[in-house]
Amino acid sequence: MKPLPFLLTLCLLAAACGSKKPVAAAAGLRPAAKHRFDPDSPYVLKNLDKNEVFALLFDSPRMQNNTAIWNPHFSERVNFRVSYDDSCHTVIDTVLHFRDQGERDCAVIVFVTYRFIADNPDGLKARISDCHSCGAVVGMGLFSLRGDGKWEMYDFQKALTSSGIFGGAGEGGVGEFSLVSIGDNWTALLLKEPVFANMGQEEGDAELYSIEEYNLNGFPGSPLSSILSYQYHHSVYDEPGLANEEDNAVLKVVQRKKQYSLIQLVTTVNGRRKTKSYQYSDDENSFVPVSTRPVRTRPLKTR
Repeated sequence: MKPLPFLLTLCLLAAACGSKKPVAAAAGLRPAAKHRFDPDSPYVLKNLDKNEVFALLFDSPRMQNNTAIWNPHFSERVNFRVSYDDSCHTVIDTVLHFRDQGERDCAVIVFVTYRFIADNPDGLKARISDCHSCGAVVGMGLFSLRGDGKWEMYDFQKALTSSGIFGGAGEGGVGEFSLVSIGDNWTALLLKEPVFANMGQEEGDAELYSIEEYNLNGFPGSPLSSILSYQYHHSVYDEPGLANEEDNAVLKVVQRKKQYSLIQLVTTVNGRRKTKSYQYSDDENSFVPVSTRPVRTRPLKTR
């Protein structure tokens, strides 16, 4: 009767091999919830829980704490800095809510993908690291709340831009994200990148992005497109902290009823101020320079 335990062992092994239960690739990893595709509402979520969001936008990646770990395809490797495990590591950095020009509750979700290095392939002492001028990859997703209480995505870019130094591990991280009212119930998102210093110069760049699905005229807009770029800081120095030349710019908004606001970029150059004005153009889908007479301005409105 000796063969019975051996046969029993073979049966158990066969049953285990035939199991469809997902297994995490490594300790601490777990598969994300699968997004249930609905052909009638392919971009709809029950809520904005991180697991729901990652399952839809990142194709059900593996999850480790609050990080989504996913495998980039060939073309994505051009834009993403792949980590030690040949994967990309993405977190939700910021979630901002706003009401759009159609009085809908909307949300912008900011994703940041970091490059990790480790002391060995098992991930020992894994840490964010990259070159001095290399930033982390920033992506964004835009959602609107429907009447049935579900959230519908109306735009998404996995790799919109990059921000930060040393892969986002340097001072200032990946920068500051804020909402800016730039029209009569029309909102944009401002990204102020950290200051980058090198070879006796410092530079700080800022980007204003459209996040509204529709323009004020009711026609479809260009969500997640850059509508204004400017440099909020520039200096030249022989010794750090002692600038020989320095420019600092502040964005100011002149509110106008039932139309887009006038944006004024007030730059102080070595103590002297100069102002440039910009007006949003529906044709250009961006702010374009205009010449205007001096008007009273007030500080940039953010929330």
